[in-house]
Amino acid sequence: MVQRDKLYNIPEIIRKVQGPGRIFAVGAGAGPWPFFNSNCEGIFNMLVDKDDKLTNGSYTATVRGENEECVLEKLPDTEPRCALLLNLFLSQGLPGKVIGIHAKRRICKKNFVECIRTGLEEHYGDKVVGLGGIFVIKRGCANQHVMRDFSKSPLNSEEDVNKWLKFYEMPAQLNCLGTMVTKDLDLDLRLEHFHSFSFSNWGGHYHYDTTPDSVEYEAYLNVAERVLRVDRPVKV
Repeated sequence: MVQRDKLYNIPEIIRKVQGPGRIFAVGAGAGPWPFFNSNCEGIFNMLVDKDDKLTNGSYTATVRGENEECVLEKLPDTEPRCALLLNLFLSQGLPGKVIGIHAKRRICKKNFVECIRTGLEEHYGDKVVGLGGIFVIKRGCANQHVMRDFSKSPLNSEEDVNKWLKFYEMPAQLNCLGTMVTKDLDLDLRLEHFHSFSFSNWGGHYHYDTTPDSVEYEAYLNVAERVLRVDRPVKV
């Protein structure tokens, strides 16, 4: 069952992690459920300046109404929290060299993130590589889920979880923020986690594209220097 007390102030955590100065944070996690009084997906996109002022470009996606529509909403600067879990990539958000990837037409069963992550793992072997940033689905559609409100009964299996989640086929343009890492470093990490927002009413957790012949991706990613795990569960 959900632990509703697991709420985190993101600027407070990233300041402790990264120290003074400008911090840019993007990633995928659970949105602040008290803000809507409902469980929600979080698409996090934040800038904390040297004076701790927060500029919040984050979104949430929720399942609403009898027709279970996906509703995308922007979070205000006054709402700095996430709930339950979050994978963030931190940087100064300044101009510099990044890894750029442009791909069209999927010819394998792996999704875009899996292709990158497993390619890195095959090349670097035992060395751990982590990336974070954004990729954009410029053409095509993607299978994405949005969490329904908290389940009233325990979710004890992957089948239970998939029945609880609401899946949608979402059209481009989808702007996907998140992280990936080639190994979990004995920290029980999510190896890949990306959430998207659009400029219409779509947003959610990226699984794979549903239009392999016409899909087009463009990514801008950077390399992580370290991984920190905050508030690791006693039991997994």
